[in-house]
Amino acid sequence: MKRIITVLSMVVILSLMLAMPAMAGSPQVWQLDAEMTTAGFQMEKNGGPGDDGQTGQVIVGAGQSFIWIADQVALANVTFSSGHWKLDLVSDADWGTQADLLYAEVGQWDGTTFTMLEDDATLKSVTPQSPPGVLIIEVKVQSGAITINNGNWLALRLTNNSNLARTVYTGEGNEASCVTSPNTDPGYPIPELAAGILLGAGVLGLGGYLLMRRKKALVA
Repeated sequence: MKRIITVLSMVVILSLMLAMPAMAGSPQVWQLDAEMTTAGFQMEKNGGPGDDGQTGQVIVGAGQSFIWIADQVALANVTFSSGHWKLDLVSDADWGTQADLLYAEVGQWDGTTFTMLEDDATLKSVTPQSPPGVLIIEVKVQSGAITINNGNWLALRLTNNSNLARTVYTGEGNEASCVTSPNTDPGYPIPELAAGILLGAGVLGLGGYLLMRRKKALVA
């Protein structure tokens, strides 16, 4: 019995150790898609369960705002420490001096409402790239932690304050508009540490069940 307890303890410790690297965080990338959602459109995490390839384009009219939500709902409260978000937007090549009239906000969608998570999360800079039409947008650095609440979606809102309609290309390859989270990403849609704890708890529960069965068998 002691041997079984020792093995189970080692499994739990290993689960937590595997989850620890997520404490430091690593960026994740969501590709903007033209696939419709209740909020507006979907963004698919690279390699995630909803990543079925991006297609099409989205026309953002003058003065319009559109929302993209992650393809996975938060399974726990997911807190991002201070950091900055980056948006690679494949758009029209003729933004010119009006590029600063494009606003990008990081927030959450609760099923009906978009909430910006950081008051300072507006456009920091737009850098035209080569080939023309690719805009690198950096959202201002978060001054503090932001949390995507359990049951809500990570969301991005784009607002076109220019006087012309603009195209957001949401295809693959050179037309891959995407948003990248900060280095402080804890592992959305569920923090990896929490996942490790849940796994450890599950292993302990299973171990307890097996020990009880073995004890009953010995008594019998």
